[in-house]
Amino acid sequence: MRASPMWPAMTALAHTLPYDLRVMGDTVLGGSLPADRWSKVTIPTVVMYRGDSPAWQRNAVRALADVLSDARIGVLEGQTHGFAPEVMAPVLEAFLTA
Repeated sequence: MRASPMWPAMTALAHTLPYDLRVMGDTVLGGSLPADRWSKVTIPTVVMYRGDSPAWQRNAVRALADVLSDARIGVLEGQTHGFAPEVMAPVLEAFLTA
């Protein structure tokens, strides 16, 4: 990974990992989502994944959408982790105008 052109950006964000792990708790280790935590979110929400996401990421998005009181799933087809804004825009527009 050190040879990757992304290495400088990743190391610049390394200090945020403890916070991210604290917020996510056991869910980053494959634990189930604590429904009582997420079910308190009552605003409409769109939860997205990219079209080529591995099964575990698609499953995580579905699990989160299942425990949110008003959630829709958006799929960013043909995208990688660094998705194109022009692909995300129609998904957000559909959500915001529904």
